[in-house]
Amino acid sequence: GIEMKHTFYHLIIIIGLAATLVPQSLAFKEESSSIDLSSHQEIIITAYGLSCPLCANNLDGQLTKIDGVESAVIDLASGSIVIGLADKHSVKAKQLIEAVDNAGFTLKNIETTPSKP
Repeated sequence: GIEMKHTFYHLIIIIGLAATLVPQSLAFKEESSSIDLSSHQEIIITAYGLSCPLCANNLDGQLTKIDGVESAVIDLASGSIVIGLADKHSVKAKQLIEAVDNAGFTLKNIETTPSKP
């Protein structure tokens, strides 16, 4: 059925990715985890392998259950997630990175948009 096709589709993607995937350095994760998000309301994360709508829903769920995350808009074409944060949030980059990991994706980049004055 559909589940089987979905799993098979993933195997193909995983095999394809395995050939090109660069193992992520721990240093990169540490560095990304320490980004200060406190003065930002919008964070843009890009992740490897973010092309399947069903999996994107899982990631959306992981992100929006973090206290302080108001929205997560996923763009499958670019593999990016625009995360909207509450006014006086205490969201840490580490939490966002863990959510990406828990949903089965690998962080490619995390960037902050210019903070509002």
